[in-house]
Amino acid sequence: MTLSEIFEYMLAGVPDDYDISAGSFFYDLLYPVAEQIYFLQQKIQDLSTNTFALTAVGEYLDRKAAEQGLTRRAGTFARGMVRIYGNRGEIVNRNAKVAADNILFAIDETATIPEAGYVDVGATCIMVGSVGNVKVGEINRFPVTLPGLTAVENITEFTGGYPQESDVDLLERYIEKVSHPTASGNIYHYIEWAKEVSGVGDVRVIPLWNGNGTVKVVIVDSDNQPAGEDLIEAVKSHIEEQRPIGAEVTVVSATALTINISVNIITDGSDGIQDAVEESIKGYLADEALKKSYVSYAKVGSFILSVAGVEDTTLSVKLSKDATENDIAFIRSLAGNHSFADYRESNRQNRGTYWLFNILVYGFLAIIALIAVFNIMNCISMSVSAKLKQYGAMRAIGMDSGQFTKMITAETITYAALGCLIGIAAGLPLNRQLFETLVTSHFGVPWTFPVFPVIIILILIATASAAAVYAPSRRIKNMSVIEVIADE
Repeated sequence: MTLSEIFEYMLAGVPDDYDISAGSFFYDLLYPVAEQIYFLQQKIQDLSTNTFALTAVGEYLDRKAAEQGLTRRAGTFARGMVRIYGNRGEIVNRNAKVAADNILFAIDETATIPEAGYVDVGATCIMVGSVGNVKVGEINRFPVTLPGLTAVENITEFTGGYPQESDVDLLERYIEKVSHPTASGNIYHYIEWAKEVSGVGDVRVIPLWNGNGTVKVVIVDSDNQPAGEDLIEAVKSHIEEQRPIGAEVTVVSATALTINISVNIITDGSDGIQDAVEESIKGYLADEALKKSYVSYAKVGSFILSVAGVEDTTLSVKLSKDATENDIAFIRSLAGNHSFADYRESNRQNRGTYWLFNILVYGFLAIIALIAVFNIMNCISMSVSAKLKQYGAMRAIGMDSGQFTKMITAETITYAALGCLIGIAAGLPLNRQLFETLVTSHFGVPWTFPVFPVIIILILIATASAAAVYAPSRRIKNMSVIEVIADE
């Protein structure tokens, strides 16, 4: 009952001969009583709620968990190393503060700046939780000026900061404890031991993974991300204190797996929808870490549609090459009442068209390249033929074959280099325009600078130039000076 209902019920019991209006004797007398009855009713409801673990919160949940030997995991502080710069001989006091933005860290021990002008010391975040987990270089200032100290930076990442265990996580451990009794080092015992360590989010146990007597414990941190080395060592040490004699325990972190999800969404035009969708999907994937061996197509879609502002969505699933018809049928079943479209046949046709286009284009380019090669060789040969008498005269006055080769090579390189520069400068804009018109507009493949084709062209031109030099050089070397001068 609400306070007003209780008060009205009490006033209804007063005889009609008496005044019960606001400010009357009975009104003022009964209202405080009704208020206390209401408060007592609330306490009784709270006690009823907190009597059962499924509805208990806070300290009441702690008490229910303690009945099963469980204790709420305390939060931990992030730790790491900082480098403090200053004048030689200056003292860095224990508990001196350094900061990354508005996050404060305390120096772990007193130190003195040596001759090098800096000292490396440990530091601990003064706030519990992941807020203190910062990257290298993010600690960069003193919140209060410290005489003789000029600069500070963290030279290692600060890790190991985890929040206090939430009611949801503690209740999950409580249910696991009750539902899966632990005994004699069974799987549930290892799960319980691992989860007793602050910072552990979820656990998977693989018995007999490397033969008899072996156990592998796979963990993630409280954010359902790969566990750091410090957390792995803490879990391993704790299990070593609890495990049965003879068991060989290996503790490792789960490995992150990148999943590419392409989503087309129809929105109502609200701002921030893309970020909200990304966070929704990340939250779902984090919750499923170590629990499922697959990602539900239907659940991903439902989480996207649950985001405010999303009116409709299309999910694209990219299959591996070894996907079978059974895989397709399974994905179709996950779609449930949602529309399902199979684009494999159309994709095959598009790929066939794409490769046919490539063959035609590159075949045409190969013909053009051969024409360019023969053109280079022909131009150099014609140039030498046109100057044959001059070359003969040069031979007559003492020029040797090596000098002729160098002269022809210089002419060839000049011709080829100018041709490459002009051709690339004129060809790249045309290449991009044609690619975007014929490929990008139909297949969605963006144009990129053709590095590999350009390298092939340069190698081809260099090879053709070398071949173009060889024949004329050999011809000049073998020609008779007397015959050339006589013909003149």
